[in-house]
Amino acid sequence: MGKYTSIKSNFVRERFMNADWEKDKDSIDELIFLERTITIGIKSLRENVELTFLLINYQKEYNEIFKELDPKGFKKYIYQKNKEDKEEREEKEWKKREEEAEERMERDNWVRAKKMFRRGK
Repeated sequence: MGKYTSIKSNFVRERFMNADWEKDKDSIDELIFLERTITIGIKSLRENVELTFLLINYQKEYNEIFKELDPKGFKKYIYQKNKEDKEEREEKEWKKREEEAEERMERDNWVRAKKMFRRGK
């Protein structure tokens, strides 16, 4: 079976049926790749990298395909993604607080140094 006749999700099938070979082939191929990563999994580092880059532009489509083909797996994916997003936000907030604290210490040191040098010490 060819990759176009192997489309599993209604979402991708609908996009395929409304697609034009010249304009939409690459986009359809990318959606089929996303569908395959959901149903078969990622088999190599190259596929993992490709998936990472495709999710930049196709996150909404990936979610729709995933939700349709594997609702339970999708719930786990969303739970894990939300958890990772929360951890990433918390880490960024922590780093920001650390940088602000360091800047305050440097500023305080600056002021102390100016006072010290004005007094001639």
